[in-house]
Amino acid sequence: MSIPGEPEAAEVLVRRVRGHGLPIIRASVKVALAPEAWEPFLAGLSTSARRFLAAPPDPEVWVEAATVAEVMEGFRQQKARDLNPLQGDLAGEAYVALGGAPFASPAALMAAVPHLWAHAFEGGRAQGALLGDREAEVWIWAVVPYAPWMSGFIRHWFRTALEGCGVTGVTVDHQPPEPGGCGHRYRCRWA
Repeated sequence: MSIPGEPEAAEVLVRRVRGHGLPIIRASVKVALAPEAWEPFLAGLSTSARRFLAAPPDPEVWVEAATVAEVMEGFRQQKARDLNPLQGDLAGEAYVALGGAPFASPAALMAAVPHLWAHAFEGGRAQGALLGDREAEVWIWAVVPYAPWMSGFIRHWFRTALEGCGVTGVTVDHQPPEPGGCGHRYRCRWA
């Protein structure tokens, strides 16, 4: 896959997010915290983060990425646990269950990567390519306010989406950007 140079910094900064992952983030944080820990957790958050958690967000409404990142980081600090892998799996499942048709093939998924990214993230860009019968590569150029999104949530979303194409034995490896860079590489393989 031929990779062009990295885009300008202003182009790759993720400012807002939307999609089926947002209600999942809210629900998983609320379920994972003990009931007696919920109010103290909320007290440590900004007004915008508390508003985000107050009601299930509409998957089609943009939310400030920094707000969602604040919720995720606050939870991680309180529970010393990262929910991104679980949330990525659930978001992939929700994409199909809530109206996103499964892709006919890994090639169709890779062709849709730029559109999928642009629909869910304001800022950054992505491209995918099939490398053979059992391998694909995705490049995402993005600077996000919460780094585990890229190594956890996104990686697991791609695994679930590929399984939705009917392939099995899926692995997705994430290679983070070089220091100061923004190019995330995902190598996807299946049986």
